[in-house]
Amino acid sequence: MFDFFVFLALEFAYTQSPVELRGVVMGLYLFTSGFGFYVASALVSVVKHASDSQWYPDNFNKGSPEYYMFLLAGLMMVNVVVFLLIAMKYQYADRDHKMPESQPKDQSEPTTETVQDIVIVSHSDRHSQTA
Repeated sequence: MFDFFVFLALEFAYTQSPVELRGVVMGLYLFTSGFGFYVASALVSVVKHASDSQWYPDNFNKGSPEYYMFLLAGLMMVNVVVFLLIAMKYQYADRDHKMPESQPKDQSEPTTETVQDIVIVSHSDRHSQTA
């Protein structure tokens, strides 16, 4: 089920990011995923040491692992509130899924259309001079 939402998030990030930054956005996704797994592991270690292995015991039949689950539920609720606040202010970018045609970086460089016009003009000037 989680993988379904990952694909939706990646599709959203891909369509809403500028074409030039789509690779960076995918890299940031992978980085944040890895960082999230690291934070989850660190949270287990902190809770285990802070609660003397009562909230996250080695044997789940002994101790109170439900307190750890309530802690995770509380953190998820904070996450949902922050997400909703950010989502309400978000404005969608109007981008298509296609890569744009390559455009000259410098506007002083002539475009293809301008080069064709120059060739036609210079060609017609040459014929008018010989006649």
